[in-house]
Amino acid sequence: MADDDKRLRVQATTDPLTGLANRAAFLERARLEIQRAERSGRPLAVVLLDLDRFKSVNDRFGHPAGDRVLVGAATAISRTVRGIDLAARWGGEEFAVLLVEADESTAGVVVERIREAVAALAPPRVPVSVTASAGIAVHHGLFERSQVEGLLRRADAALYAAKRKGRNRAEFETSLVAPPSTPADVRLR
Repeated sequence: MADDDKRLRVQATTDPLTGLANRAAFLERARLEIQRAERSGRPLAVVLLDLDRFKSVNDRFGHPAGDRVLVGAATAISRTVRGIDLAARWGGEEFAVLLVEADESTAGVVVERIREAVAALAPPRVPVSVTASAGIAVHHGLFERSQVEGLLRRADAALYAAKRKGRNRAEFETSLVAPPSTPADVRLR
């Protein structure tokens, strides 16, 4: 019975194609990490990544080739992030990454490593290069109040900015000039 419970839990929280966490598991963990960040004062970052021009891979080489690209990208992402972080398949060709205790500087470095790992992919029988665009939103911890949905909206807006600026790049959210540093600066976002 315990094995059945474990199997059902894995099925409920894992994307079957990529083996990454699914959207529901990501949202649950992100809510917990935001609460922890607000108690501890440590930052965290939410990243949305989108494989650039993925539809053309499916159109030119077929859905099995697209699946190989998705699995390769998932592997590249999961090998790049730390064990305390969480990578998830957000949907389609989008991935979400939760970077625990990561400020702007750390998040920028990690996202560039992810983008480089994705660009280095050479999926079998897919003779095109794969690139990714990313949007990054940072929760600054103690003096900020955010919901996961707000962080995701901010990361999504940054992702669209990256795509508008030519793809194959990362952009940070632009909604916060400086992180709050006192209770008087608390922002609800």
